Amino acid sequence: MKRVPSDWLAALALAALSSAMTLALGAVVWASLDAAARVQVQLMLEPWWPALGLTWLAMAFLLGMVGAWLWLKHGVASARVNELLMQQQASQQAWDAQLHDAVGAVAHERERLAALMSELPQSVVVCNRDGLILLYNQRARLQLQGLTMPLAKPGGASEGQRGGQGLVGLGRSIYAVLDRHAVAHALDSLGARMAHGAAHPRSQFIATTRAGHLMRVQLAPVRGTDEPLAGFIVMVESVSRNLMRRPLEPMQGADLLNALAQRLKALDAWPVTLSPVDRALWLSVDSYSLVDAMVGVALRLRDTLQARAWQLSLVADDGAHAWLALRWDGEPLGDTQRDHLETQPMALGDGTTLPYSLRDVRQRHAGRWGDDPPRSTLTNPSDEAHVLRLRLPATEAAESAHHDEMARATEARPAFYDFDLFRASAAATTWLDRPLTELTYTVFDTETTGLQPSAGDEIIQIGAARIVAGKLRANELFDQLIDPQRSLPKASTAIHGITGEMVKGQPTIDAVLPRFHAFAQDAVLVAHNAAFDLKFLQLKEARTGVRFDAPVLDTLLLSSLLQPEHTAHSLEAMAQRLGVPVLGRHTALGDALVTAEVFLRLLPLLKAQGIVTLGQALDASKLSRYARVNY
Repeated sequence: MKRVPSDWLAALALAALSSAMTLALGAVVWASLDAAARVQVQLMLEPWWPALGLTWLAMAFLLGMVGAWLWLKHGVASARVNELLMQQQASQQAWDAQLHDAVGAVAHERERLAALMSELPQSVVVCNRDGLILLYNQRARLQLQGLTMPLAKPGGASEGQRGGQGLVGLGRSIYAVLDRHAVAHALDSLGARMAHGAAHPRSQFIATTRAGHLMRVQLAPVRGTDEPLAGFIVMVESVSRNLMRRPLEPMQGADLLNALAQRLKALDAWPVTLSPVDRALWLSVDSYSLVDAMVGVALRLRDTLQARAWQLSLVADDGAHAWLALRWDGEPLGDTQRDHLETQPMALGDGTTLPYSLRDVRQRHAGRWGDDPPRSTLTNPSDEAHVLRLRLPATEAAESAHHDEMARATEARPAFYDFDLFRASAAATTWLDRPLTELTYTVFDTETTGLQPSAGDEIIQIGAARIVAGKLRANELFDQLIDPQRSLPKASTAIHGITGEMVKGQPTIDAVLPRFHAFAQDAVLVAHNAAFDLKFLQLKEARTGVRFDAPVLDTLLLSSLLQPEHTAHSLEAMAQRLGVPVLGRHTALGDALVTAEVFLRLLPLLKAQGIVTLGQALDASKLSRYARVNY
């Protein structure tokens, strides 16, 4: 039997109730009449009884249906809403309970992780992909502080004691401690190994600190859910200067050749030709010191033999070794020159002098120079005076292949400019006629709570580096988090990774800005999209009592002038065109270091266009289309 819906039963019940109420009302009226009135009413209505009965039934039914409809529309709906509200409240209470349990579990895990790291005998630092420090243990802070502290100066505290104690901290950049190029090379190696399917890839290199210490740095990846390399773990230990005591690591031969080719291409845009490499060929090498050494060799060959074009090859020898060959176009290499090349310290293009010689690198790899290795991959095998070959130890393949690509952050800031930035102080105008290559520069960047400096956004980090005598000084850095004394929007944290917890308790802008002003004193300021950063600084000048009136060069303006055929002038786009590795992006110090290297590579391009003095560079900057954008 088909069941009658409960809503219809409720409607029929209301109709019956309405009819009963109508009858009751008629009975009350009839009872109030006397006998004579009842007779008159009866006689008057007698002809109409059938019609009145039907009308009464219809009206009663209609009133019942209207009442039922009102009940169904409002009464039942209200009951359902109350029921839903009660269900939602119960669900919210259950969700709150689960969230509380989850937060408690996370907090417990964090406590366990912190306790575990505190007990580790190794120095451990965890960074995001851009080098921002997310976690570290006390051993890392103490060891890195000691290793990077310069030797004490007679009669007073060392520079490291005055300014080196804050190099390691939450939200700071690891590149205040480690060389960015070394980390970039290690991350490239990690990326290659992960692409080949390595389950537990590691990469290591040896770094020399400002105090002359050597430290072994090992990097391991932090894998992300949406990207293969979300960050990295840094492990550091002090080591002996004896290069032979450090272990070698497996690396695919093609990856080594590609890394060397990229470094060579960055030297005056020299042409580099790669011979095919067997993908099954693996080497046991210290790739960082080996690539650095070969770059040093190329620079020496460039300066002494006018070498310009390069051909690289790597071929297996006897199964246990392989020959790395470097051929150049230029003058031939004599025996005396080869001996000198092997024993003398090597300098890199950025002014760094390696703490080891080519002989140290060769001996570390148990290698030797070769006169009769396989020559089939060389363009001109008979021209042996233009070929340098090094035998390296081979090893078995350690990883299988698959491919993933790592995403890069996009430019987050709008392009602004203001002509007031071209107005320098009277004292600084004496620099206008000086060559660009002779000036001192402070290259800086800021991270902020947002993109509106005049609408309440604040600086939360300042990073800077110094360029002196045409060289980026890796030991002259400024890196400071700032408490903005306001909340940090999630949108900005998503870009730079700095959270409210990181800046809480840090110095305020009132304390930091005078320190940065002192750091930047007597130098030309350089920034990418400089007006954005300067606006934040200028809004605090009256409050802090410092004024930034040095001349300002903007790499955004210079790039748009020097490379007008390109439409993209973001920092990443410029770095890619100029061969500058992008690391630490959207951290203040990381961006400052990238900007500094970009600026150094723009100087020869400026010279080629006849722009050699500061005044000429400032005048040329005014012609950029970006200089006409105000805010």
